[in-house]
Amino acid sequence: MRPSRDPSATLSGDPWAALDATAQAELVARAEATPAELVAAAIARIERTDPFLGAVPVRSFEEAARQARELELGGELAGVPFLMKDVGARQAGHPYYAGNRALRDADHRAQEDTPLGARFRELGFVTLGSSNAPEFGLQSNTWPLARPATPGTRVARRADRRAAPVRRWRPDSSPRPTRATARGRSASPPPGVG
Repeated sequence: MRPSRDPSATLSGDPWAALDATAQAELVARAEATPAELVAAAIARIERTDPFLGAVPVRSFEEAARQARELELGGELAGVPFLMKDVGARQAGHPYYAGNRALRDADHRAQEDTPLGARFRELGFVTLGSSNAPEFGLQSNTWPLARPATPGTRVARRADRRAAPVRRWRPDSSPRPTRATARGRSASPPPGVG
């Protein structure tokens, strides 16, 4: 079954879908929602929309549901469902692939929390999994080598090919920007160019 392209179709019937993290934390603090309810709703949203988006390749849904049931309320964002980027911050025991095939195939797990991963725990976030990232975060896109391209990625790549060509500097055009320009010196091209 192909997912609906209408965002309202995936969010209908989910009263928490449009709430940000602070609003969800306030619901938990006022006992108007439990962390388990918020996590279950977030998991359902991901399962409805991710077949089209392909944004959540690393899922820890069972662990997140268990954590939400056992969570001690106290952090500023206690019980709020959360996705980490699959590069950078890590939490002990969670899969960490950094968009890399070899790490994915080895099912690499973080040995300990990074300072940021620990801070997410302190705040009370419930980690549902990790979102896509380019291999080792070395590119300015979310086209991981460890996962197939998503439908949204293919659209972006088509748009890239149709973009206007980059204008190259020519000696007869305006001055070429150089590092010297930033220091307040001449912006003329280096000797011998042109």
